[in-house]
Amino acid sequence: LDGRTLTQILITHRHRDHAGLARRLAEATGASIAAHPASESQSNFKTVMAGLMDESFESDLPVDASLKDQMTLDTELGPITTLYTPGHTSDHCCFWLECQDTLFTGDHVMGWSTTVIAPPEGDMSAYMSALRRLEGLQPKRLVPTHGLPIEEGGDFLQALIDHRQGREDQVIRALETGAKTVSDMVASLYPELTPALVPAAKLSLLGHLDALLTEGRATLDGTEPLDHPFSLP
Repeated sequence: LDGRTLTQILITHRHRDHAGLARRLAEATGASIAAHPASESQSNFKTVMAGLMDESFESDLPVDASLKDQMTLDTELGPITTLYTPGHTSDHCCFWLECQDTLFTGDHVMGWSTTVIAPPEGDMSAYMSALRRLEGLQPKRLVPTHGLPIEEGGDFLQALIDHRQGREDQVIRALETGAKTVSDMVASLYPELTPALVPAAKLSLLGHLDALLTEGRATLDGTEPLDHPFSLP
């Protein structure tokens, strides 16, 4: 920190690889911790898949202040604006350093992979809405937590939107051509996927199917999304 004093720790979301050491850092520096409150999952799968990702969340996080959308914090670098960006998690925030045209994206945008949107905590509809909002800022630079900084941030965000839309279109085509279960869709869309990656692929597809259910563009014949068939209305 070059002799500067750390006064506040901003939490993008409560996954352990992001918030796990916040308490120790606060104790070592005297800094306060600020995070956005988690909201109730809106997933169609929240009862049947409850607890699926609980182990990835940091439970020991003493929050001193709540972040709110459009809240501005004064820093030595300039004012930083909190942007509430649910989707990856219900409490996710990005931070916009407009004076330097730089957006800190947490896990909403990664530098080396697409973000996992896994229901019930993940919400693809909310994620896409937030992604379009970020694209509208046309940031020059993205600083993700995972991966290197990304230049031409607006173009990168548009490419992510196009990629996600393309995957949704593939899910719809799979349903149109006879795929019923999530396993059917994995076999159709990822024919060369190694077995170790199949669970992650299923979670990714469930994110898209959850959004299609919410928007009335798909139906689930049953209650168990990993086993029961989906169809188009």
